[in-house]
Amino acid sequence: MPSYREINNQKLLQKLVRGMEMSQGQFRLFLAQCNNLSQRDRIIIQLRESFSGDLAQLQLDESVDELCASIRKRLRDQQPDALMVWGLEFVRDIDKLLVAMSLVREEFRKNCPYPIVLWIDAEISRKFIRLIPDFENWSSLTVFETATQELIDFIQQTSESVYQKVLESGAGIFLDDTTLGLGESAYQELVGARQELLNREVTLEPELEANLEFVLGRATDNSTEVALEHYQRSLELWQQINNSVRVAHTYYYLGLWWRSYALRHRVEKNMACERACSYFQQSVEGFETVKRPDLVAKFINAWGEVLQTLGRWNELETVAKRAIELHQTYSQAFREARAYGFLAEFELAKNHYRQAKKLAQNAIKIFNKTLDAVSPPSSEKDEITLDWERYSHLGKYLFALAKAEKYLGKFEASIANFEQAKNTTKPEYSTEFYIDIITGLREIYYQQKAYLAAFKLKQERQKIEQQFGFVAFIGANRLEYRKPNTNPALPQLNRRKVTQEIAASGRQFNVEELLERISCPDYKLIVIHGQSGVGKSSILEAGLIPVLEKKSIDTRNVVVVLQQVYIYWISALGESLAKKLKAIPQLAVNSHILNSTEAIFSQLRNNAELNLLTVIIFDQFEEFFFANSEPVQKREFAQFLEECLKIPFVKIVLSLRSDYIHYLLEFNYLANLETISNDILSKNVLYELRNFSQSQAKLVIQGLTENSQFKIDPNLTEKLVEDLAQELGEIRPIELQVVGAQLQTENITTVEKYQELGEDSKAELVNRYLASVVKDCGEENEKFAWLVLILLTDENNTRPLKTQAELVKESEFQEKELELVLKIFVKSSLVFLLREKPANRYQLVHDYLVAFIRQRKGNETLEELKQEREKRQQLQKWVVRGSVAAALVMTVLAGGMTIFGLWAQKEKIRAERQTTIAQASEARALSISGERWDGLMTAMEARQKQRNSKFQPTDDASKVTNALRVAVYKRNKEEFREFNRLQEHQHPVYSIAFSPDGETIASGSADNTVKLWNRQGQLLQTLKGHENFVYSIAFSPDGETIASGSADNTVKLWTDLRIEDLTKRGCEWLNDYLITHPQELKKLKICQTDKRIKVAARSWITKGEKLARESKGEAEKLEQAVAFFEKALKWNPDLNLKPKVLAASLAEVEKLMEEGTKLAREGKIEVAVEKYQRAKELDKVAYIPNLKNIDPEAKAKYQEVDALLDQGRKLVKEGKVIAMSAGIFTYYINIDNVT
Repeated sequence: MPSYREINNQKLLQKLVRGMEMSQGQFRLFLAQCNNLSQRDRIIIQLRESFSGDLAQLQLDESVDELCASIRKRLRDQQPDALMVWGLEFVRDIDKLLVAMSLVREEFRKNCPYPIVLWIDAEISRKFIRLIPDFENWSSLTVFETATQELIDFIQQTSESVYQKVLESGAGIFLDDTTLGLGESAYQELVGARQELLNREVTLEPELEANLEFVLGRATDNSTEVALEHYQRSLELWQQINNSVRVAHTYYYLGLWWRSYALRHRVEKNMACERACSYFQQSVEGFETVKRPDLVAKFINAWGEVLQTLGRWNELETVAKRAIELHQTYSQAFREARAYGFLAEFELAKNHYRQAKKLAQNAIKIFNKTLDAVSPPSSEKDEITLDWERYSHLGKYLFALAKAEKYLGKFEASIANFEQAKNTTKPEYSTEFYIDIITGLREIYYQQKAYLAAFKLKQERQKIEQQFGFVAFIGANRLEYRKPNTNPALPQLNRRKVTQEIAASGRQFNVEELLERISCPDYKLIVIHGQSGVGKSSILEAGLIPVLEKKSIDTRNVVVVLQQVYIYWISALGESLAKKLKAIPQLAVNSHILNSTEAIFSQLRNNAELNLLTVIIFDQFEEFFFANSEPVQKREFAQFLEECLKIPFVKIVLSLRSDYIHYLLEFNYLANLETISNDILSKNVLYELRNFSQSQAKLVIQGLTENSQFKIDPNLTEKLVEDLAQELGEIRPIELQVVGAQLQTENITTVEKYQELGEDSKAELVNRYLASVVKDCGEENEKFAWLVLILLTDENNTRPLKTQAELVKESEFQEKELELVLKIFVKSSLVFLLREKPANRYQLVHDYLVAFIRQRKGNETLEELKQEREKRQQLQKWVVRGSVAAALVMTVLAGGMTIFGLWAQKEKIRAERQTTIAQASEARALSISGERWDGLMTAMEARQKQRNSKFQPTDDASKVTNALRVAVYKRNKEEFREFNRLQEHQHPVYSIAFSPDGETIASGSADNTVKLWNRQGQLLQTLKGHENFVYSIAFSPDGETIASGSADNTVKLWTDLRIEDLTKRGCEWLNDYLITHPQELKKLKICQTDKRIKVAARSWITKGEKLARESKGEAEKLEQAVAFFEKALKWNPDLNLKPKVLAASLAEVEKLMEEGTKLAREGKIEVAVEKYQRAKELDKVAYIPNLKNIDPEAKAKYQEVDALLDQGRKLVKEGKVIAMSAGIFTYYINIDNVT
């Protein structure tokens, strides 16, 4: 028999249906309140059946912030008889949505001529009354109640179901609410159900109350004190009831809460881990007491994990051995592997490296065997478990193995396992462990003198620490969007509470302004500009892009495409766009299709038709002009820009340094940009990002530190800001980050400790930062690195601009050493790289560093350099002057010197081998880490050294071959993915073979392909060509050719493995670079071909022409220019040029041009025209004419006008005239004549 409440609910439903039917054709709001979701779902079904008209439905997404706009987007041109909306309880910012409803109240009347049923719960009902009472007065409220027994059954069934599932999972995956059958509002539902029962004076049984408290702990976000209180209350109740199994189980969850707390509060990590350890121990001992070894096996590994964290090694050994015994009994292989991992760490702690290695290898063996047995996963649950095992645990066994091999002196094997550990660990699963891997790998690379690879790992560590909230300041690195820890074994933070890092960095206002521009139809193009280090890339990647990706603009979802690569930019853009569209099923497109501007335009138009707004962001856009210096390349981009600005719902954002924005002016006449009035530098297009003011900087420091473990005293903040503002009166963001990071490194939190650094505390911090960066260059390069810094200063305490060639000449060091130092200095933001033609130039970043560097290191280092030069000169004199006496001495010592010579030759060969091996290791590391260009160049240089060497041991050759293979194949991202297991084939594998050096595996499959792998499971290359199954694979004895036999009746020979082929392919990919950098081609003889050398000859001419034009008659520069022209002629004898004549002509041309300009500015137009005309005639002699399109008369008049403008600007500064602009013209008016 139906209860009273059920009967009443039916009456209320009928009344609601009548109201909806009577309100058809007009707006009316019905609020339907139901606190129980399952009951609400049943009522919704009944309402659909009872309503006779067309009932539309809308389920709200959590990101919705405007109800009216969401309704319009859902219905478009439809006109239903009524609309039903639910999901308000899941909306992320419900208060904002409700307030927005009130602000557009009249819009509902105009645009929604039909009744709307809005499903709410009691909490939202109260918010209606409190936040928008006017809207609530418009509405009609219907409250559906739940029967008492149904409430009790709901609590009973939910709590029992949750308990059984979490008990079964053990210390494994922390089951999410969906898996447990809990909705997002489960906590409110359960609490509401208990409160409703209390209101009806119904008391729950103690056992049900204890169970409910446990479920309430699980139903929160598990990171708050509320969850802890529920677990503690549940424990007390179970202890009163004397249910030992439930007590032990609750102990585990209390331990898990404290383990999660340790991750969020690293300052209290040790205390929290001690508490977690105590609870885990009580849990295991509790299960042991009631003789439930099956449950001990499920939960014991959690205890072992925290014992390892605390370094309680003897206890860990005992627990691990007990765990192995249990896991073998209950056939829990993954857990058994984890226990062997604990034992490996115990042996490492005791310095028993051979035993540790065996245990780690055993863990890996068990893991891989188990993975094979359960793959592929049969369900989504199994897939999640395998993902967790693979990316949380396998890396730990490899890490233990890598450490053991390092201590045993097996450095190459150690590096390989460190790399594989890194590739099989997700930082979001175990951030601290991932940092440990990077630190260990960096140390071994540094020891092996692979300094650039080590430095990149250091930067990656800093990036990870910032992304996951380990640090407040990030040094010279780019700000990244903050990521949450998502370890499946731990409770997750409520992701709604993850802070926006960009807000704390002081750029929230700028993000909001940029969002406003993107939201406004008037702004089709935005050019963000600012000084180097002001944070342009950071504001995009950590601020604007994450916000746009979660936002809808005028009911349109936003697709954001970030472009930072400008070599082959069209294909790169097509690939980036395709990658973004993969997330939208109806828009998924193959990147190979979007390989032209026309294809991209077509896709952008398609996006607009599918209700999308596409935002294309070109970051670091100054790089475009150096990768695309030819006029035709610039025109191509300008025309691309023109067309994009015409396509509706497409926005373009360019971001570049302020000192390069003038490069954009060319686009005004290379294309028709009428959409922006052909003015790419107008105020409606430009958006400047500036340095921080002092007050802003204080807020930034406060924002960065308040949510971190690094707290700064307010007095130190004041002093720090004062010191940072001394030079400019404002603070450069990158300098704030660098100095803040150094404070953080040395844990300086008070003004007293800061002042202990000396009179100039800030300078001392920068000095320590300088020293750390110099150390990154390698111990043997430290003096040289300091010398480079000194050479980037001068006696006048300024920061001269210098090319790499100039620095090589002044330092007398090798170019390779200088390249390493400059790369590290640039990436550390100590030195600016100014990309220019024909050669890049370098400059120290700060004026205040100059005096400091020269004072601390200048005199000392320059004196050492002077002494070295004197020794070298003396030695040269001695050799030249060699006397008879010297000859006699040399004769006497001939026998000894022969022995010495053999020893020296042997040492030289050994040194060359070490250098080659180090380069090969570094090349491999750079390629794997994603630095493809550096990896390929380093591998090619190692190959050149190997070819030059007279002695080539087989193992050395294989190392170089392997490095080159990884560098070459890694360039193709589509064919390279990272795996623990070789499981990329789509069909059965019929044959495998190892190369003779053991470094490469070839596999043949029924998918008609041959795949190449390295020993660590990395897919190197897919060889396609067979038309049927590949049954047989074999390597040639030298490992350079593969033979494959197939069911298509063919045998194919593959020679891509031959080092000659790899070398050839590397040279082809480097071709454009080498022909424009002939000095590099000169070094890489392996890439020299007749055709390539002839083409590259033009670059020698370009270099010579620049020197000749800049020479101003200086003999030294003219000689250098002639030398370049002679090189060009030597490289290409077909060239029709006379080096000395050409150099002299170009020098005379520039002299005539300067004289003409000077005369024109003095008003002597006729004489100036003669000079220009003579220069134009003479420049025809030049191989690359520079003046053929110059109109001498027009140029002279232009210079005359420009001189008058300079006079006007000077008078403006002196206050004697005022300037007024009209279009492109500027008028200067004498203020004495203005009334």
